[in-house]
Amino acid sequence: MSDPISSPLDKALHAMNGAPDDEQARMQFYAEFADTTLILLLTAPAGDDSIAPHMFETDQGAFVVAFDQEERLADFAASIEGGAAEYAQLPGRALAAMLDGQGVGIALNPGVIGAEYLCTPEAVTWLVAVLEQSPEIEEARPGDISHPGEISENLRSALERAMRNATGLASAACLVKAIHRGGAEGLMLGLLDVAPQDEAALAGAVSNAVQFLGDLDLRLDVIFPEKASPFAAQLAQAGLALAIPEVEETTSTGPSAPGMDPATPPRLR
Repeated sequence: MSDPISSPLDKALHAMNGAPDDEQARMQFYAEFADTTLILLLTAPAGDDSIAPHMFETDQGAFVVAFDQEERLADFAASIEGGAAEYAQLPGRALAAMLDGQGVGIALNPGVIGAEYLCTPEAVTWLVAVLEQSPEIEEARPGDISHPGEISENLRSALERAMRNATGLASAACLVKAIHRGGAEGLMLGLLDVAPQDEAALAGAVSNAVQFLGDLDLRLDVIFPEKASPFAAQLAQAGLALAIPEVEETTSTGPSAPGMDPATPPRLR
């Protein structure tokens, strides 16, 4: 079995468990949970638009079983079934959307010491409500832009997490401090060469990252200039470049769950 504290999700859970009264640690865990691809144990092969998760009952309700690493699922499946298992992969946010309103929670990494956690049905509903908050769309009128200066480690981590969603969709990302023509100040994130149909999803990913910080005073606007535009050149010169992960070739042979798009989650059978 893998090292119990080996993934970003493990580390976020460890931090939350170590500081149960720290709201920021709790928010950081759920932010990581939403963006992590989970491996869901099934009782039958996935259908075209529906799946049949393995469930178990506790005094807190019914729970599906999900893991963040394939070897963890394999160990669990062998302990209860003694052989290969059907499974599907989907982001935590998509799994939460599928379960919302069903009275079902998520058992994360059961049996893995230091990495197991019960996400209750109430927590699932709360998470979906946070993720469904849409960013406001308005025409940006930035005046002066400059380097953002030192940003907090929490904000940096949140933006790095959001940039995972930009893989293959944006060619570059630059963060600047902007003074708008109305006099308001805030941060502005420029994502370059994004297709119009992908703009809303990326703006939503950044908005979610900021919401999970819990900083009501933080203003962060997202814009989508073309890479060859003069404004994009200004962003590159003045801003803080954020790394966008490269597209990785998947080696998994397991099926992907129907409804990988959180907007159209699969149905429970």
